Amino acid sequence: MLGAGWTVDETGALHPTVVLDVADRPEVSDLPRVHATDGVGDLTTSLRPVTDGVLLEVAMTSPVRATFAVHLRLPELADTLRAA
Repeated sequence: MLGAGWTVDETGALHPTVVLDVADRPEVSDLPRVHATDGVGDLTTSLRPVTDGVLLEVAMTSPVRATFAVHLRLPELADTLRAA
């Protein structure tokens, strides 16, 4: 993970956001392009507690198939996680 912060949508609402280094995961690094051209599609997310934080698990089934997990460490990301 490169960082965490907030994204502002077209209505001005804030959304907690993480920036990931996915250079070694081409199926994940291509997802922004897929979202821009084909829409969000169908995805599920879940949070699973781990020793020093939580594991965010993402599974996308359309328009492409992709799965990945992100280890969100505490206490560094506590404020972002509370807001989510």
